[in-house]
Amino acid sequence: MRRAAVSIASNIAETCGGRSNRALLAILYIASGSASELTCQLKIASALGFGDSRSAEALQLQIKHVARMLERLTTFQRQQPPWR
Repeated sequence: MRRAAVSIASNIAETCGGRSNRALLAILYIASGSASELTCQLKIASALGFGDSRSAEALQLQIKHVARMLERLTTFQRQQPPWR
């Protein structure tokens, strides 16, 4: 779960170093996939009884927030020229 969480921010940071909009979009899709992966892992961990339900609910809300931010950024980037 840590690896999936860290990869969201790490992938975006890696690409923001002046690469093209097309490259950033590809990484945003990967970051969204990592957020989905984290959601899945949290559900599995909860089903197996790891952690408490209150912490899992709080974490799920944070994951949803990050996923919404990624979605908005992806939508914005899709509207930009590919060479930007």
